[in-house]
Amino acid sequence: MGSVQHQPTTSMTPILNPIPFTMWGIDLVGKFPKAKTNLEYVVVAVDYFSKCVKAAPLKKTGSDNIMRFLWKHVITCFGVPRILISDNGPQFESEELPQFCEKYNIEHRFSPVYYPQCNGQVEVMNRILFKCLKKNMIQSKSKKRA
Repeated sequence: MGSVQHQPTTSMTPILNPIPFTMWGIDLVGKFPKAKTNLEYVVVAVDYFSKCVKAAPLKKTGSDNIMRFLWKHVITCFGVPRILISDNGPQFESEELPQFCEKYNIEHRFSPVYYPQCNGQVEVMNRILFKCLKKNMIQSKSKKRA
């Protein structure tokens, strides 16, 4: 058997942000079973300083929905962030979102492929949200049977 070559290790540097609402992590959770409203996804944004969470259900995951969410739930409430961190999903790599970020002078950073922990604030909230939604759906189904 041949030896496997690995990338050399590099030190990880924590993301520091001393100013509230200037650095947000954003991600999608889903696909969930369709509800009556056809909402199958949840977009989640977390402020790196305050840990403030904003989330909203979505029917579709297109970049237009992401931009609408950012405008309605982040920019109009807290002001324009300096930095937006996301994974490499197609809705974040589209042509429209970079134009949106450029228009508002937002630096869009991507977490490394296959290493979502680098956007840890959002990933933690995603796990919590997923558990809560799953529990709620199970309870809802059991109430319908009763």
